[in-house]
Amino acid sequence: MRAPLIATALLVAACGGAPDGAVVRATMALSGASLDAASVRSIGLTVVGGDGASCPRALALGHPIDDPTLEIVAHALFVLDGAPKSLRVPSGRALVFYAEAFRTTDGERPRVGRGCAEATLTGPHADITVAITDEN
Repeated sequence: MRAPLIATALLVAACGGAPDGAVVRATMALSGASLDAASVRSIGLTVVGGDGASCPRALALGHPIDDPTLEIVAHALFVLDGAPKSLRVPSGRALVFYAEAFRTTDGERPRVGRGCAEATLTGPHADITVAITDEN
């Protein structure tokens, strides 16, 4: 039986128009029942926005960066080492969270899985779950 991959990243969302510069914190759990937790060493996360940004559109491409009409809002490679992670993203707008799983800590190809979720970060806390499925 394979153990599910669970990784957590803290997304710090800048609140547009917040008078005190407050931030919204969102926890994102990446899980994939078809992947062995020991086989994934890093997760690449690309946050996409813009007109027509959606998971079906992001997943139809090799990578969302291949579509010049999509806005890349943020991008990071998280090494799964148990240390907390953070990424600054805007709040109050629809975003697409596209994730790729890799066997190496440097995100070297080939990727072993990918997934996507759509969310608008608002309020003091939001949970975003991106289910990463095996590439095979």
